[in-house]
Amino acid sequence: MHTNRTFSHNRRLITVEESNSQNVQRAMLLMCQQIADISAKVDYVVEAQRKTLGYLRHLEALHRQQPCTSGPAAPQLPKNPISHQLHSATEFRQLNNQLLNQEFHSQLTSYLTCLGGQNIDDFVKRIFFAIFDDEISLHVNF
Repeated sequence: MHTNRTFSHNRRLITVEESNSQNVQRAMLLMCQQIADISAKVDYVVEAQRKTLGYLRHLEALHRQQPCTSGPAAPQLPKNPISHQLHSATEFRQLNNQLLNQEFHSQLTSYLTCLGGQNIDDFVKRIFFAIFDDEISLHVNF
């Protein structure tokens, strides 16, 4: 009779151990799911921060383009020395000739530098839009 009790006791022990193992597996699965959810939320927050920083850079670039109205003698933004957007290759060649004049070169450089941008591509696009009309822009790569 003592043997039956031991067998019965061992069977309960095995059942309890299997139950504990299943509980541990369920708990691990639940933790993995929660970690995946948290990871997705972190990814969302990181992407939102990236977009927010992009918007901030854009606003800062726009702010740099606006003359400051408060404070003592706000500096004026440089004036675009080009009277109109370039429409042809002939006008582009004329611009190249004008750039030989150091004063004109400095004025254009100052103006184009103030256009700003979120990154190099954005900066170059702003320069192209400031100098070229849409028709000639199609033939110029950047």
